[in-house]
Amino acid sequence: MSSILTEDKKAVDIGKGKSVYFHRAHVPGTQDHLHFYQKDSKLFALNRDGTAHDKSHQYQMPNWAKEAVKTHYPDFTIPVGGLIESLLADEKKDILVETNSEKKPLVAEEHLRDAESKCG
Repeated sequence: MSSILTEDKKAVDIGKGKSVYFHRAHVPGTQDHLHFYQKDSKLFALNRDGTAHDKSHQYQMPNWAKEAVKTHYPDFTIPVGGLIESLLADEKKDILVETNSEKKPLVAEEHLRDAESKCG
């Protein structure tokens, strides 16, 4: 049912020049996603599972964007702390490895944990 509700909301005007646009996955292997705009400038894009879309890595979602997702797109995941693809935000997920073909962390795990603990 939530996907039907999301499908009906192609664009939401948040006010004060802020808006969110819903896009269905249009490339195989990708996800439905949201594009966030302020004053006609794209800020970032978020996949349904809370990961970055269109290279929106490490973007800190403002409160208005998090509230828009909660209110208008409840079937989308808001990343922990609103930081898109924060490292170790979810212990069940793999450490960010980007294009590292060996699937090894790019930074030593103890450094990642130390950084995450300082971020909140």
